[in-house]
Formats: sequence, C-alpha cells, structure tokens
Amino acid sequence: MLRLYASATPSAQPFYTGRETPASAYALEQRLQRAYRQALFAADLDTLLVACFGEGLRRKQVHAAEERLQYEVPELIARMDADELPEAAAALDALPLADFVGHVLKLERHLLQREAELATDRPDDKGHCRAAGLGKGQPRRVKLTPAKPEPVHELPKPILRTQRRKARYTDPAQLALWP
Repeated sequence: MLRLYASATPSAQPFYTGRETPASAYALEQRLQRAYRQALFAADLDTLLVACFGEGLRRKQVHAAEERLQYEVPELIARMDADELPEAAAALDALPLADFVGHVLKLERHLLQREAELATDRPDDKGHCRAAGLGKGQPRRVKLTPAKPEPVHELPKPILRTQRRKARYTDPAQLALWP
C-alpha cells in the first residue's frame, strides 16, 4: 500500500481546526500526484490498459488510453476540491490502481462542468470601484484627435529614355486568323 500521510492522523493547523487549509489541500494534492505517478510507473502498462479500458484496443485507441492515464488523470486530480482530495487519497490507498483510475475518470464530467461554471461566474468590481470613489470601473472611451498627416511631396516622374514598346497582341496583322 502507498503511504500518503506522514502520520496516522494529520495534525490540525491552528485557526483551521477540523477543516483543510488551502496549503494542506495543496500538499495533499502533491502527495496524491506523486503517489499516483509512482504507482503508474511501477505497474505494468499493458495490464493496466486492459484492466481500465478492456481488450481489443487498436493502436490509436491504445495511444489515447495511455495519454488518459499519464496526462488526463493527473490533470483531473489537480482540479479536485479540498473536500474531494481526501476521498481520492483514500481510494488510491485502498483500491487497485485500475479501480482508482476508473474512480477519477467517473468524476471527469463533474470536474470539467464545475470549471466551466467558475469561468462564467467571475467577480465584479463595480461596487468596489464606486466605494473607493473611482466612479465606474470601466475604461474610458475617449476619442483621440487624429494627428494631421504630413504633406506628401510629389516625386518627380522618371525620364523615359526610350519610347514604350507596343504590345504585340494589339497588332492587327497578328490578330488575323488567316492571311
């Protein structure tokens, strides 16, 4: 079994008794990432792919499954909340690696939807700007007066030393189909 905590019970931080601090959640996430990486590289990849995704995968499907194991599962672990991290750590400690991967991939849609909601719900600073006496918190829209263009002096025309050539296709003798 993999050991995620330094002691049997993690010590409580002052002022945060009974809750995870952001720093302890980050430390738990890093330990979870490290333990997953160690377990992934210690396991036989072919056996793990068959256990997670089934048999009969083609070459592109095997490549996609390897990318899911090596890149997407750690990314999903990084997106987990402080409340979900202890549950994931317990799952990694108690379950086989293939079952842990299945557990994390089941949470994929939930984690991605939560990230999309957070991106649309951004805080608004209009109230803070007004309270600070800065007026509206929007950039000014000022029309700048255009700079006057400098006058362009006409360049002298080149002196032609020879006459221009006639275009050959305008010669009526060449345009005739028959003589």
